[in-house]
Amino acid sequence: MSNLPANQPDPETPSAEGLLQCLRMLADEAASLHLAGTADALRTAIAVCAAESDPISADTLGAPDGVVLH
Repeated sequence: MSNLPANQPDPETPSAEGLLQCLRMLADEAASLHLAGTADALRTAIAVCAAESDPISADTLGAPDGVVLH
């Protein structure tokens, strides 16, 4: 536990936004290395995670075809 003020999230605590940020960075890196299949898989994971963490974005982004959200 850190000594951060109550209104600031602990950077060591996992969050949906933190996970999405990591996935986006990985997708960008995969694209820059011309790893199309990896970049596509990461984009799918980003869409699913975004939809899972924010139900409104599920309507906006739409889950990829064939992906079932629980």
